[in-house]
Amino acid sequence: MTYLINDCNHWISYHLIEELLNSGKKVEGLKNEEKDDHLLMFFGRNSNFTVAHDYKTKHYHAVISLQYPLTNVKTEKTHIVNPINGHNKVEGESYIHAPLLFGEWMPMDEKGMYINNKFIPFNSESFLTKSIYIKDFTKVFVQWMQKENKNQELQIISKNDKSKRVKLENSLYLSDNEPIEKQLSQVIEHYTMYRKIYERK
Repeated sequence: MTYLINDCNHWISYHLIEELLNSGKKVEGLKNEEKDDHLLMFFGRNSNFTVAHDYKTKHYHAVISLQYPLTNVKTEKTHIVNPINGHNKVEGESYIHAPLLFGEWMPMDEKGMYINNKFIPFNSESFLTKSIYIKDFTKVFVQWMQKENKNQELQIISKNDKSKRVKLENSLYLSDNEPIEKQLSQVIEHYTMYRKIYERK
């Protein structure tokens, strides 16, 4: 059972790969050649991870992509995290709508994070009410993936986000396992330790 992760050198994909490997899954990663691939060195010694080369000739249990689907791949399931607006859903695709995610390796500085070149301060209401720590998200997402979920949509929402109190069958309210202040402190400490690598991204 092998998973293919598209754009595997993205910081969110890094955490998805880590969670899949920790749960004993085999993972192949398809690199985005326009990005630095320094994150992949952290998986170099794990025999369950390889960089994908001949992915169009293989069959995967599932494919995971950020925003855009990966075409011409043989797979049972395709999961698209935060799909772009206007994409026409096709048979076998599931959409995962994630909230504001934060964690190690994201584009950031000591004061805040960057999402699509937009700066979001860590002390802003938007960050404090809508964000979810990446490891909490990936744990829930990987558990959800193990179920039969073809052609589904999953909306993951922070329990602190009062603006999205909707009762939908496909909505999951996720609370942080630890206080957001503690998680953020860990992320900032990680940033301080690996600042030179962060600045290369």
